Amino acid sequence: MSLSIVYALAAAALFGASTPLAKSLGLGLSPVLLAGLLYLGSGVGLAGLRLVRDRGWKPTGLTPSEWPWLIGAIAFGGILESVTVAFWIASALMAVGVWLHLTERHAQEHLHEATKHAHRHVHDEHHQHEHGFEWDPAQPHSHVHVHSVVRHSPAHFPDVHHRYGH
Repeated sequence: MSLSIVYALAAAALFGASTPLAKSLGLGLSPVLLAGLLYLGSGVGLAGLRLVRDRGWKPTGLTPSEWPWLIGAIAFGGILESVTVAFWIASALMAVGVWLHLTERHAQEHLHEATKHAHRHVHDEHHQHEHGFEWDPAQPHSHVHVHSVVRHSPAHFPDVHHRYGH
Protein backbone atom coordinates (compact mmCIF):
# COMPACT_ATOMS: atom_id res chain seq x y z
CA MET A 1 0.00 0.00 0.00
CA SER A 2 1.41 3.41 -0.98
CA LEU A 3 2.06 6.13 1.55
CA SER A 4 -0.52 8.38 -0.17
CA ILE A 5 -3.28 5.84 0.50
CA VAL A 6 -2.25 5.61 4.15
CA TYR A 7 -2.41 9.42 4.46
CA ALA A 8 -5.82 9.51 2.75
CA LEU A 9 -7.22 6.81 5.05
CA ALA A 10 -5.79 8.56 8.13
CA ALA A 11 -7.30 11.88 7.01
CA ALA A 12 -10.69 10.22 6.44
CA ALA A 13 -10.57 8.56 9.87
CA LEU A 14 -9.65 11.83 11.61
CA PHE A 15 -12.35 13.72 9.71
CA GLY A 16 -14.89 11.03 10.63
CA ALA A 17 -13.88 11.30 14.29
CA SER A 18 -14.20 15.09 14.26
CA THR A 19 -18.01 15.05 14.00
CA PRO A 20 -18.68 12.98 17.15
CA LEU A 21 -15.99 14.96 18.98
CA ALA A 22 -17.56 18.27 17.94
CA LYS A 23 -21.03 17.03 18.94
CA SER A 24 -19.71 16.01 22.35
CA LEU A 25 -18.76 19.65 23.02
CA GLY A 26 -22.48 20.35 23.45
CA LEU A 27 -22.69 23.41 21.20
CA GLY A 28 -26.12 22.40 19.91
CA LEU A 29 -25.28 23.06 16.25
CA SER A 30 -27.45 21.63 13.50
CA PRO A 31 -25.86 18.78 11.54
CA VAL A 32 -25.66 20.84 8.33
CA LEU A 33 -24.04 23.80 10.12
CA LEU A 34 -21.62 21.50 11.92
CA ALA A 35 -20.67 19.80 8.64
CA GLY A 36 -20.22 23.18 6.96
CA LEU A 37 -17.97 24.44 9.75
CA LEU A 38 -15.88 21.26 9.68
CA TYR A 39 -15.48 21.48 5.90
CA LEU A 40 -14.66 25.18 6.12
CA GLY A 41 -12.06 24.54 8.81
CA SER A 42 -10.57 21.71 6.79
CA GLY A 43 -10.38 23.86 3.65
CA VAL A 44 -8.86 26.84 5.44
CA GLY A 45 -6.33 24.62 7.22
CA LEU A 46 -5.31 22.84 4.03
CA ALA A 47 -5.03 26.10 2.10
CA GLY A 48 -2.86 27.60 4.83
CA LEU A 49 -0.68 24.50 4.97
CA ARG A 50 -0.19 24.58 1.20
CA LEU A 51 0.63 28.28 1.19
CA VAL A 52 3.30 27.77 3.86
CA ARG A 53 4.66 24.54 2.38
CA ASP A 54 4.77 25.73 -1.23
CA ARG A 55 5.69 29.35 -0.39
CA GLY A 56 2.74 30.48 -2.51
CA TRP A 57 0.01 28.76 -4.51
CA LYS A 58 1.05 26.05 -6.95
CA PRO A 59 -0.97 23.54 -9.05
CA THR A 60 -2.19 20.45 -7.18
CA GLY A 61 -0.46 17.89 -9.35
CA LEU A 62 -3.64 15.85 -9.83
CA THR A 63 -3.78 14.10 -13.15
CA PRO A 64 -6.87 14.53 -15.36
CA SER A 65 -8.01 11.00 -14.48
CA GLU A 66 -7.98 11.81 -10.73
CA TRP A 67 -10.31 14.84 -10.89
CA PRO A 68 -13.54 12.82 -11.45
CA TRP A 69 -12.76 10.72 -8.36
CA LEU A 70 -12.14 13.83 -6.26
CA ILE A 71 -15.31 15.52 -7.50
CA GLY A 72 -17.31 12.34 -6.86
CA ALA A 73 -15.95 12.04 -3.32
CA ILE A 74 -16.86 15.65 -2.58
CA ALA A 75 -20.32 15.34 -4.16
CA PHE A 76 -21.35 12.06 -2.54
CA GLY A 77 -19.50 12.36 0.76
CA GLY A 78 -19.89 16.02 1.55
CA ILE A 79 -22.79 17.41 -0.40
CA LEU A 80 -25.42 14.80 -1.28
CA GLU A 81 -25.11 13.04 2.07
CA SER A 82 -25.99 16.05 4.19
CA VAL A 83 -28.60 17.73 1.98
CA THR A 84 -32.22 17.46 3.11
CA VAL A 85 -35.47 19.13 2.13
CA ALA A 86 -35.04 21.48 5.09
CA PHE A 87 -31.62 22.44 3.74
CA TRP A 88 -33.09 23.41 0.34
CA ILE A 89 -35.95 25.33 1.96
CA ALA A 90 -33.47 27.21 4.17
CA SER A 91 -31.23 27.88 1.14
CA ALA A 92 -34.16 29.30 -0.82
CA LEU A 93 -35.21 31.52 2.09
CA MET A 94 -31.64 32.78 2.53
CA ALA A 95 -31.38 33.50 -1.19
CA VAL A 96 -34.62 35.50 -1.08
CA GLY A 97 -33.33 37.40 1.97
CA VAL A 98 -30.06 38.25 0.24
CA TRP A 99 -31.95 39.33 -2.90
CA LEU A 100 -34.28 41.57 -0.85
CA HIS A 101 -31.36 43.14 0.99
CA LEU A 102 -29.35 43.79 -2.17
CA THR A 103 -32.26 45.28 -4.11
CA GLU A 104 -33.77 47.43 -1.35
CA ARG A 105 -33.72 51.15 -1.96
CA HIS A 106 -35.73 53.61 0.06
CA ALA A 107 -35.78 57.25 1.07
CA GLN A 108 -36.88 59.11 4.16
CA GLU A 109 -36.39 62.63 5.27
CA HIS A 110 -33.73 63.09 7.89
CA LEU A 111 -31.57 65.80 9.38
CA HIS A 112 -27.79 66.02 9.54
CA GLU A 113 -26.72 68.36 12.32
CA ALA A 114 -23.95 70.88 11.68
CA THR A 115 -20.54 69.46 12.41
CA LYS A 116 -16.95 70.61 12.29
CA HIS A 117 -14.29 67.96 11.73
CA ALA A 118 -11.34 66.84 9.59
CA HIS A 119 -11.22 63.76 7.41
CA ARG A 120 -9.98 62.69 4.01
CA HIS A 121 -12.49 63.65 1.32
CA VAL A 122 -13.08 64.83 -2.25
CA HIS A 123 -15.58 67.47 -3.20
CA ASP A 124 -18.80 65.67 -4.01
CA GLU A 125 -22.43 66.31 -3.08
CA HIS A 126 -21.54 65.81 0.62
CA HIS A 127 -18.50 68.10 0.74
CA GLN A 128 -19.22 71.53 -0.68
CA HIS A 129 -17.12 74.14 1.09
CA GLU A 130 -14.62 76.87 0.35
CA HIS A 131 -10.87 76.70 0.86
CA GLY A 132 -8.43 79.36 1.95
CA PHE A 133 -5.58 77.52 0.24
CA GLU A 134 -4.61 75.96 -3.09
CA TRP A 135 -5.98 72.48 -3.71
CA ASP A 136 -6.56 70.00 -6.52
CA PRO A 137 -10.32 69.28 -6.67
CA ALA A 138 -9.71 65.87 -8.24
CA GLN A 139 -7.53 64.61 -5.39
CA PRO A 140 -8.59 63.55 -1.90
CA HIS A 141 -7.36 65.92 0.78
CA SER A 142 -7.84 66.47 4.50
CA HIS A 143 -8.44 69.59 6.53
CA VAL A 144 -10.83 70.97 9.13
CA HIS A 145 -14.12 71.93 7.55
CA VAL A 146 -17.72 72.58 8.54
CA HIS A 147 -20.79 70.72 7.36
CA SER A 148 -23.86 72.93 7.70
CA VAL A 149 -27.28 71.61 8.69
CA VAL A 150 -28.77 69.48 5.91
CA ARG A 151 -32.33 68.19 5.72
CA HIS A 152 -32.94 65.89 2.77
CA SER A 153 -34.56 62.65 1.57
CA PRO A 154 -31.99 60.81 -0.51
CA ALA A 155 -32.73 57.38 -1.93
CA HIS A 156 -30.18 55.03 -0.45
CA PHE A 157 -29.22 51.45 0.19
CA PRO A 158 -29.39 50.46 3.87
CA ASP A 159 -25.78 50.09 4.95
CA VAL A 160 -23.40 51.13 7.70
CA HIS A 161 -23.36 54.75 6.43
CA HIS A 162 -27.17 55.13 6.48
CA ARG A 163 -28.29 54.32 10.00
CA TYR A 164 -31.12 56.50 11.16
CA GLY A 165 -34.54 55.83 12.59
CA HIS A 166 -37.45 55.22 10.25
